[in-house]
Amino acid sequence: MNRQIKIYLIEYVDIAKAKQAILQTYSQEHDGMRYSIDHADKGRPLLKREGERYGEISVSHTANMLAIAFSDMPIGIDLEKRDREIDKRVCDSIEHWTRYEAYGKWLGEGISRKLLKGQLPDKLLRTRIINGCYLSICSESDEPDSITIIDNKKIL
Repeated sequence: MNRQIKIYLIEYVDIAKAKQAILQTYSQEHDGMRYSIDHADKGRPLLKREGERYGEISVSHTANMLAIAFSDMPIGIDLEKRDREIDKRVCDSIEHWTRYEAYGKWLGEGISRKLLKGQLPDKLLRTRIINGCYLSICSESDEPDSITIIDNKKIL
């Protein structure tokens, strides 16, 4: 199994156009087929190729930044501006919040009070700082170079 994770990051004005731009770029770099994003009952994004379920995907956005992660294994990401205020009664920092969000997405549950009271599996989580944002990634990949971030910086 390919344990690589590709995360595309883009600034946007129109989020729908930004999602389409990332899907088109992924298609051109991957196999040239048509990709789309659908949603499961609880809102979890599903990646489709030519209309059929394909691989794993996680989507996050904050302010004017969008991140979409593609992988062959379950993946969860969260992207938040570093200066975003957070209620300290909920979580101690915005960086910590992104880790909980990424973990909740990886589980397929999203964020909940129960999740916030639990212990995070630190071995599954990595956080990067990019473009003034925290980007937290949750996956089972333990390969050191398994994550590639493609930063487009193009506003659509």
